[in-house]
Amino acid sequence: MTRRATSSDYLDRLMRRESFQALWPLFARLPAREGAHESYSALVHLSAVPPARGPYRVVHVGDGAHARTAAMFALKTTAENISVDPLVNVRLLERWQERFAVRRFAWRKHASGTPSTK
Repeated sequence: MTRRATSSDYLDRLMRRESFQALWPLFARLPAREGAHESYSALVHLSAVPPARGPYRVVHVGDGAHARTAAMFALKTTAENISVDPLVNVRLLERWQERFAVRRFAWRKHASGTPSTK
């Protein structure tokens, strides 16, 4: 019998990753139980679904102001990642993306209609 992963299991596994230092600025403002385990759980479960040949894109709808799930996928997969949320904190994401040289990461903030495709 296999044991189901719990929220703390996902958080523990996330914190042991090399990418945790880069992800911390986006997750730091939340209580540990919110967000981090959900994003990592999505990564774990969707990684089991191999994409068709060639490049692929993942759209993260309702990803929140800090685009945490798209950020994690950008660091851990080869997919192009787009976070879509009206609350996207553009300034925070621009600084984060530049500081950690994150590629394959973009966001759409429909409230202002201003897309970013760095």
